[in-house]
Amino acid sequence: MYEDIYWHECITDDAKEDGKALGFDIRDIAFSCSYSQGDGASWSGYVNMVEWLEKHKPDDVQAHIVSALIENDWAEKKLKISFSSSHYTHSNTMVRNNWYWNNLASDNGDDWRIEVGMFIGADVNSLLDALPEDYTDTIADEVLQSARDYADEIYKRLCDEYERMCSEEYIAELCDANEYLFNKKGELL
Repeated sequence: MYEDIYWHECITDDAKEDGKALGFDIRDIAFSCSYSQGDGASWSGYVNMVEWLEKHKPDDVQAHIVSALIENDWAEKKLKISFSSSHYTHSNTMVRNNWYWNNLASDNGDDWRIEVGMFIGADVNSLLDALPEDYTDTIADEVLQSARDYADEIYKRLCDEYERMCSEEYIAELCDANEYLFNKKGELL
């Protein structure tokens, strides 16, 4: 059978580009489409947290607070996503780094204010107090799940393309386009 070792490049390139609209900066995509245990897709890269929050939580006031804190450098702007297995490539092999607040002011009593964004002039400590204690972990876990869901979508695209390329119709089109002729024994003339 004809084997195009680059058959996946259009799919993975499109997935990287489409991921930008979701806040994903995808650097590498790993996959296996052999219909075996552990098959799937995973990706590594970064999540732009402000873009992700705007896309996935547009009406969440706490998400707006977090975005303002990020834009004012009180939290990391990006969350790193990576895949962690050498044997499997499915989305559950994806992990995230910890996501931290920067320069927390709550313990030293300084009057630090938001300088840009919708909460301009707001006290950083007051904004932090408006968030649940585990909010950064909750959001980071939601981001990871969203990244995994997108990896599953990429896998579906890859499998659909693989199935298309293995179909009789595709093989017939390939033979016609290249003017391949075969004898009754199936040998190429």
